[in-house]
Amino acid sequence: MKRSSRLVPVLLGILFFLLYLSTCQRGWCWQDGGLFQRRIFSGDIEGSFGIAAAHPVFIMLGMAVDSVCRMLGGGMGARIFATNASSALWMAVAVGVFAAAVRRYSGSGKASLVCAFMLGFAHMTWWMGTICEAHALELALFAVELYIFVGLARESHSSMRTGDGGLACLAFASGLHFSVHNLALLALPVYAFVAWRMARGRHLAAKFAGFAGIWAIGASPVLYLAVREISRSGLLAAVKSVLVGSFGSEVVGILPPSPKIFLLNCALAALSFAVPFAGLAIAKRPRERTPATAELRVPLAVMLAIHTLFLVRYFVPDQAFFLLPTLALWILLMSPRFAEERCPVRKLLLIAACGVFLPLIACHVAPRGLDRGTHPGRDDAKYFAIPWKFNEDSCDRLVKERGLEGVWAGYLHAADAH
Repeated sequence: MKRSSRLVPVLLGILFFLLYLSTCQRGWCWQDGGLFQRRIFSGDIEGSFGIAAAHPVFIMLGMAVDSVCRMLGGGMGARIFATNASSALWMAVAVGVFAAAVRRYSGSGKASLVCAFMLGFAHMTWWMGTICEAHALELALFAVELYIFVGLARESHSSMRTGDGGLACLAFASGLHFSVHNLALLALPVYAFVAWRMARGRHLAAKFAGFAGIWAIGASPVLYLAVREISRSGLLAAVKSVLVGSFGSEVVGILPPSPKIFLLNCALAALSFAVPFAGLAIAKRPRERTPATAELRVPLAVMLAIHTLFLVRYFVPDQAFFLLPTLALWILLMSPRFAEERCPVRKLLLIAACGVFLPLIACHVAPRGLDRGTHPGRDDAKYFAIPWKFNEDSCDRLVKERGLEGVWAGYLHAADAH
């Protein structure tokens, strides 16, 4: 790979970091972001919704950033801003690493550029890159997994017979990913199948035991919480806490409990996929397959199907927040269509324009009845439709006006705020 091609992901990461940093929220966050901020400032690694919602690595990194901020003399305002700025960094890393993964998969630097814009300017990507949100770090680690996974087969078909070092790196990245978010578990069956294809032969059991041990090292923060939960509540309670936490009914849900909220999530998902669709609409037919596309198209498609199935029937109020891995996989599979781009600049401008103007249009056409009355001073249509949050201060105003600095403002009801 040329040196200029290696620099493209780095430059893309810097570009999107500047975008997310300049548009990230300045104060306290609503929803999970507010809870994460409280947990970071109080050093609460485990949380109150079970280990599945603990996200310990995200909280520990946030605590490290907060410690640096305090050592530099930052006040409370700077510390709050730093929690949001950290997500801007993680999301920018996700876009840069994803560009490198696309380059490996499609064999095209132009495709990596276009696809990075498609992911980076997508509604939910930008949205999550501007608040204190574990999904930003989760997507960054998933992008690392995809980069390693695609690299296992980029040379030739025979590379699927070797690569224990690559599999070990993938196992560690997957385990670390699990310590950030349970979405990491969805790709494990595909990784295990590919590992079996690559490692089969002598000492297969020993190799898999080694990979499992490496995965456990990456997952050690969650496993530590699990061991502690076993000592308190027993094995079955600990397993439930790790897998579903307090959201067991949502994980096994069949029908949405609230059609209104479900339709809102569908609208947000459609808005997030609109930017990639705009780029794909004028894409060319893919050129000949590279070794990576030939070898990994089916495994990646299976991985996409698993993530999509989970997404469409995980009925939580913030269902659309879980679409980022699905979005990334879909763009990756479509990336060979951009390999023959002669002048990608026009497509990049189109994607950026869609990323900016589609949310503004959605904000104006959204029905005014979205407000559920639980977030005083917040315009829900604007809050959900607009991904940039530098001018979103409704939660921050509520906290400061009513002296709620010691209370989690994520799900405050109007009656509770008096």
